[in-house]
Amino acid sequence: MRIFLDAATKQISAEIIEVLPDPIALQLGKIKNLQSFTGKVFRYDLGYRFKGGSIISAGKTTGEIRPGPAPMSDLLMGKLQNPNLKGSSPKDPLMLITESCGWSQEWYIDGEGGLTIHSYMSCSYNFYQDMMWSISDDFGGGGGGGEYYYEYGSGGSGSTGPVNPAVPEPSNLPMEDAKPVDPKKMMDCFSLITTPNAAFTVRVLVLEPFAGTSFNVGPNSFGHVAIQLSKTGNGQTITQTMGLYPTGTGIDKLESRGQILDNGDMRYELSATYAVTGETFGKLINYISGERKDYHFTDFNCASYVYQAGQAAGIPIPNPITPVGISGPGGAGFADTPAGMAAALREQKFKNPAMDLNQGGGTIGPSKGPCK
Repeated sequence: MRIFLDAATKQISAEIIEVLPDPIALQLGKIKNLQSFTGKVFRYDLGYRFKGGSIISAGKTTGEIRPGPAPMSDLLMGKLQNPNLKGSSPKDPLMLITESCGWSQEWYIDGEGGLTIHSYMSCSYNFYQDMMWSISDDFGGGGGGGEYYYEYGSGGSGSTGPVNPAVPEPSNLPMEDAKPVDPKKMMDCFSLITTPNAAFTVRVLVLEPFAGTSFNVGPNSFGHVAIQLSKTGNGQTITQTMGLYPTGTGIDKLESRGQILDNGDMRYELSATYAVTGETFGKLINYISGERKDYHFTDFNCASYVYQAGQAAGIPIPNPITPVGISGPGGAGFADTPAGMAAALREQKFKNPAMDLNQGGGTIGPSKGPCK
């Protein structure tokens, strides 16, 4: 709850505040106090109707959140912020600052079936001085844009901001308690089918963090991507489903030696099926049977593993890279994520309607398991 003096009505007013730390910044230990807070702040009236909010990066407001659809972009060019502004010396010419703002949208359906749309604005600034252009990412710093600023947790206002959060244990990953397996022994099983006209299929299985949204964190933690190989011949089918996981526990889950777990009986929301040749299947087997992979929660995770397996074999599994974190200085970066893989598969289906993409979800059967 935030209690404040309304500047327009001069009356004491109140609003409900929701503070959502950025999960990546939080788990990396970058949020130590209000000055280093990175995340989103949502504001509601006392009837819990969404009013707006702000995007915070390292304690600074870097963007605005507002309800409902918004223009996708708002380009403000040629805006002289201060006609008396000079450069580093009196001989420098006037400095021209231009502001470029863009809107993007996220939406989801809540547990009660209600549709919520959030629109996010972030801005960047170009400074023109002494015949040179430069770009600054200091989004909320002064001059330029300061049209919207939301103070939170600033003592005298009577508002309540985020307390200093302890770094939480990384969320449990889907099926992280599954059985570790030797991927080479899993691949050895395919040699049991010797027919020359065998059929080969590869499936990419995605459990989204928050089904049907672009969120990288949700009820299913960070989600998961697994790869399934099947070979049919001699009147039988052998299927193996696997995924990459960390070996570390606690905070070491974020970066540790990797391991392959048996993802048989996995629940999924999307699955893409690729029919491949025996030669392609062999290349995939070689990749999976090869050198043990290290795990990093943003640089090389389960989604990265499946994508790189496809690259090694020449299978058109799409790139799952997607923006992560909060926009602003030191903020938004990119990572391979399960949500990114889901979005990439849907885009691949849009471009190729004949693609075999199951968006109905389900649960796969068990893997055959290792063969000695």
